[in-house]
Amino acid sequence: MNSILIVEDEENLNRGIKLKPEKEGYQVKQASILRISPLILRPMY
Repeated sequence: MNSILIVEDEENLNRGIKLKPEKEGYQVKQASILRISPLILRPMY
């Protein structure tokens, strides 16, 4: 399964952005700040 990371600090926008990739079959991870994104990405590799 392909994965995508969305980094967006606006919670409502973050939720909205994830809908299309999820519908297309992507595993979607979300982060609200860039500095935690490497911690979220690590299990995806």
